[in-house]
Amino acid sequence: MSSFRDNVFIFGYDFDSGITSPNQEELMQLSSELISIDITPSPVKALTLKQVTIGAQNFFNRHLKLYPIYYADPVKLISTAKKKNPETVKDWKKIIIKYRKKISPFSLPLTLSSEDNPTTAIHHYSGSIHFMQALKDTHPLFSEIELAPFITLQTIPFYVHEITHSQTMSQRGSVQNYNHKELLPFFLELVSSQELDDVTNNIIKSMLDTITTSINEILTYSYSGEIISSRMSYVISIMEAFHLFALYNCSSYSVQRRIMKDIQNTFKGKISVEDILANYHISFDNSKDKQYVMHLLS
Repeated sequence: MSSFRDNVFIFGYDFDSGITSPNQEELMQLSSELISIDITPSPVKALTLKQVTIGAQNFFNRHLKLYPIYYADPVKLISTAKKKNPETVKDWKKIIIKYRKKISPFSLPLTLSSEDNPTTAIHHYSGSIHFMQALKDTHPLFSEIELAPFITLQTIPFYVHEITHSQTMSQRGSVQNYNHKELLPFFLELVSSQELDDVTNNIIKSMLDTITTSINEILTYSYSGEIISSRMSYVISIMEAFHLFALYNCSSYSVQRRIMKDIQNTFKGKISVEDILANYHISFDNSKDKQYVMHLLS
């Protein structure tokens, strides 16, 4: 897993934006409010990975165009690096360019995490400073998408989330503030869940659990500033995603299309996530309110 500094370096986040000093009293209040929300998850039917892929593809076909990303086979890349022992940025560039290939994000290999540690993530390469400089000069490289082993209808929004990451992470500068790196993935996770039967409450509960767990870890453990920043990025991004989705959910079709057009322009690299937040007057300060969650449950 790459470090905070690796992510800042490869994806172009503003380094200072990721150094978050959380207000503990505000976080305790937010956690208390969110824990008080009672959500009963709906039972969801089991699916195959093929059905999950088709469901996510159908969602993007309705709303957004996806762009190719770069993939490299881990076995070939790592074995070549061990054999050639690259020592300079130029050496690494030669290896990267030789073994990378441009693919649809839906062509990224899918793996399942263990039942003991069910996680969902998109995996990308990082390493030595020369390797990361080569990636910065060329393009981020991805290896796989990992999904939790319990494949259900709820997996489709999770897969949409990771596919969205492939688009924002591939477009350097599309997210300038590290704290917003999860905003669009969680927003589109919510939109896609709304278009599936009886899944939205489950997704909202999952997101609330992520916030409260992150806040608990920030307040309970003596983590480094780097880990606190990572946890805060989830708290901030998810609350802003709730706010943006509440706006999207109660808006006219034309406003919804405008929001999707803004997201498309972010995928293209024409605007940043921060521009979207500014366009709709959304910030963490004005999103720390459970009303945006309650609106979605009404």
